[in-house]
Amino acid sequence: YQNKFIHQGNSELKPEDIIKAELSFTITALGFFKTTLFYDEITEKVDRDLDVVCFGEDCDEDDGDGDTEEKTNYSILSWDNLGKTRSNGVEMIFVTRPLPSWNVTLYGSYWNNETIQSSEDDQVGNEHGFWGMMVSEINLKSNQKINIYSHRSSPMKLTTGEIKPFERMDISYKKKVSDKFNFSLKLKDVFDSSGFGIQTNRIIEQDGIDHNQYLKADSRRSRRTISINFEYRFGEFEKKKYRREDQGTYDRGDGDGGMDQGF
Repeated sequence: YQNKFIHQGNSELKPEDIIKAELSFTITALGFFKTTLFYDEITEKVDRDLDVVCFGEDCDEDDGDGDTEEKTNYSILSWDNLGKTRSNGVEMIFVTRPLPSWNVTLYGSYWNNETIQSSEDDQVGNEHGFWGMMVSEINLKSNQKINIYSHRSSPMKLTTGEIKPFERMDISYKKKVSDKFNFSLKLKDVFDSSGFGIQTNRIIEQDGIDHNQYLKADSRRSRRTISINFEYRFGEFEKKKYRREDQGTYDRGDGDGGMDQGF
């Protein structure tokens, strides 16, 4: 509220009506490869919506000299039904083992979304982008393992702007010393490049006047970090006799098995 940015729900959302079609092709020659072409047509698609409103008495207040008092505008981020959208794209996944001790998984997805009907002009338009991921696991001698995870995206085009490309890589090393003791070393965000930037430029109508709103923002959840973990098992795990295996809840002996809290 103090930053003039408000998150708000929408209890009047309508359910989505979805028509979906997919065509998949699979090969198991050099591992496992699967590609899928997809097409979606959604009526009343639910998506994020940003509006600018004015709160307070100063919105319509006039001091008598012909000048309107300074207004306080707030950006409200909520959810809305876009109207009608069409989406198409392709997904690919490839799992292979170049060496007996090396497993690799590759994944990629290209998507293209088009909003063709909407109650707000800034929601009509085309969006597209690509996102890819790689997971690599290398098993070494003496119970050692190296894991590499990385992902990258292309610039993602929005109806009102663009999301900059982002990338990240994590590397971890794990050593099993014995049946009870092992340790691991992990370096997150190797190149200190995670996060994303966004730029938008949209026209907002307020009180009959068109306003140009320009947004440029960069977001990062965390920076490059390194961690060392030690694990020691004091004994073998034994299931508790009073735990119900069928539901994962505790039986307190009152006949109903207790309350399932979702743990």
